[in-house]
Amino acid sequence: MEKIVVVGSLNIDTNIFVPHIPKIGETIIAKEMKNYFGGKGANQAMSIARLGGKVEMIAAVGDDAEGKKYIENLRAENIGTQGIVEKKNMPTGMAIISVDEKGQNNIIVYPGANYAISKEDINQHLDIIKEAKYCVLQLEIPLEVVEHTINTCYENDTIVILNPAPAVADIPAELLSKVDFFLPNETELDIISKEKVRADNMVEVCRNIINKGCKNVIVTLGDKGSLWVDEERAQYFSAYKVKAVDTTAAGDSFIGAFAFSLSKGKSIEEAIRFATRAASITVTRKGAQSSLPYLEELADIIQVKKCSQ
Repeated sequence: MEKIVVVGSLNIDTNIFVPHIPKIGETIIAKEMKNYFGGKGANQAMSIARLGGKVEMIAAVGDDAEGKKYIENLRAENIGTQGIVEKKNMPTGMAIISVDEKGQNNIIVYPGANYAISKEDINQHLDIIKEAKYCVLQLEIPLEVVEHTINTCYENDTIVILNPAPAVADIPAELLSKVDFFLPNETELDIISKEKVRADNMVEVCRNIINKGCKNVIVTLGDKGSLWVDEERAQYFSAYKVKAVDTTAAGDSFIGAFAFSLSKGKSIEEAIRFATRAASITVTRKGAQSSLPYLEELADIIQVKKCSQ
């Protein structure tokens, strides 16, 4: 099994369960509120760890009680913490997540220490990147740090898995040319491509990203499954039919399981099927990290269909 490093965010999540997502100016009464450990980076690292992967994190916490608790939580889940940096006079990142009765959500993130991580922090932990076969990144840390990390990975032959969330409209083509696996969801693909993505143009939009040098684009489509596009193919994977309770961390579960499966030597197609199963379990539970499945809970069975190229 190959080592994986996750470079990304750590947040304390406050999940508020509501009858529906409120409109602008609307006041509603929540049914329940719970705090969880979250942040896309940590969620993806924990997804890998719970499946049995070898994973280290490079990230930042504040010099507060939440940061110390977070590091303890990562260690308890067998995630390497040598790359965790404590930022003085900064709070640990946090997120407010509204979850409706259908399991849909919206999220407000206060980055805190996540936005204080620097290129120097990456350089100081270069040994972790050199030892890893795969590096998983998101965009909840400064874009310049993401770019520096990807360039560092490129120089050291570390395979890059980039989850462009939250999405930004102007990802440099030079950066995309150094990305091996680009994994947006449908909304993020809209923002990145600067056009409305539909079923009839999605493959073309993904091809445009491939033409910038990115090797693989995998779009997660919620209950519609996912789409994998590379230079030679465009292939759809169907989703499992489950009753969603909370879709928080579904994408993180998918990405972590995908990276884990690759680290075990599986093919891209096998990794997508495995990741789809992991995400289908995640949406049936409340919370972010609390919803991530363990290896024994997964069965790698899914229908696959191809679309025309």
